[in-house]
Amino acid sequence: MVYLGEKFGKLYPEDPKVRSRTLQWFMFQMGGIGPMMGQANVFYRYFPEKLPPAIERYQNESRRLFEVLNSRLSESPYLAGDQYTIADIANWCWVRTEPR
Repeated sequence: MVYLGEKFGKLYPEDPKVRSRTLQWFMFQMGGIGPMMGQANVFYRYFPEKLPPAIERYQNESRRLFEVLNSRLSESPYLAGDQYTIADIANWCWVRTEPR
């Protein structure tokens, strides 16, 4: 996504501060949301043996990360500020599956 954003000049801002925020929130998905939700899904849905401590740990951490996103989005329409970016796309792909 970074490559495409740089190549086509869309969804990856040129302003250095906004670009930095975009990259930070993009990495938030890569280092937090993706891995935690991935593990939560593996232990809850696919692992042959139900391990409640593992399920609880990853589901709770996913919820905590959702709160971080929710807090940010209560301050700004998009993760990096006023502009829709690759950070929003990357995070949305995961959080849209969160059960209510």
